[in-house]
Amino acid sequence: MSRGGVCASVVTDLAVGTDVDLDLHLVFEDNLLSDALRLPARIVWSTSVDDGAQIGLAFRPLGPDQLRLLAVFMHDLDDEAPRAKRALDERSVDDRFD
Repeated sequence: MSRGGVCASVVTDLAVGTDVDLDLHLVFEDNLLSDALRLPARIVWSTSVDDGAQIGLAFRPLGPDQLRLLAVFMHDLDDEAPRAKRALDERSVDDRFD
């Protein structure tokens, strides 16, 4: 994820060029979700993967409030990353390569 867009795994392949409204959530401990951040996006690439697809979404033009909320979301996402990395690092080497 970046300020310009996001890569996502989906169960159904979606056509490149399709405009969508994307709801983003942060996932906290105990699987609690943040409120949705809804952003307009366009599918710019798609690759079939197993039983679904991986798609690249570019955010369409965002208003000032959406830009501010995206910045907060990205900051919160960065704050969660060290905890997730520590949890991964605490696993044994054998568990890391299942």
